[in-house]
Amino acid sequence: MSFALFAGGRQISPAVDTESDVWVYAERLDALTEVPIQEDDAQVERVLAPGFSIRPCAADAVPDRSTSMEDLIVPKGLT
Repeated sequence: MSFALFAGGRQISPAVDTESDVWVYAERLDALTEVPIQEDDAQVERVLAPGFSIRPCAADAVPDRSTSMEDLIVPKGLT
């Protein structure tokens, strides 16, 4: 099974082998936000920003280039 990053229901990253690989794309695209950890306001957890999701997809699925994220940064080693 492959995974990809989606924004508003559209696939914006190439299909990759693991969810961890998708998090790399999300970080490069600034698609993460920090939220305080309930027990300790000094610490934060990074989560996907609203509107973004990681979903399973076909291994040969390609990004929807009609989105505003046409200049997708592909992290080294994930192509």
